[in-house]
Amino acid sequence: MEYEIRRVGDVAIIDLSGRITFHELSALEPDGTILRKIIRELLAEGHRKVVLNLAKVTHIDSSGVNELVRASATVRNKGGQLRIANSSVAVREIFQVTKLDTILDMSLDEATALQSF
Repeated sequence: MEYEIRRVGDVAIIDLSGRITFHELSALEPDGTILRKIIRELLAEGHRKVVLNLAKVTHIDSSGVNELVRASATVRNKGGQLRIANSSVAVREIFQVTKLDTILDMSLDEATALQSF
């Protein structure tokens, strides 16, 4: 998994690419995964609006789904909002089957995610 962080106004956008899988996530930082570290750093900088852009994510497994749920909960617990944008049809189906689409704020595209804040 690779990432890039952009800012649009007061929104931090994390562009994720590649695979979000157990193997990719198992490259742990001292206190969690790379995604957890990114989220913690953004929150520490005062960002309370975050978009996870999944446009370039090629595969996600249950560990990856768990990390997205955890990221959403972490942001919410700090008084923020997290949106997931540009997920593939396959990823959206995973969220629908697991009913996580009722928990996670999902947008079809980045523009819609930005407008939803």
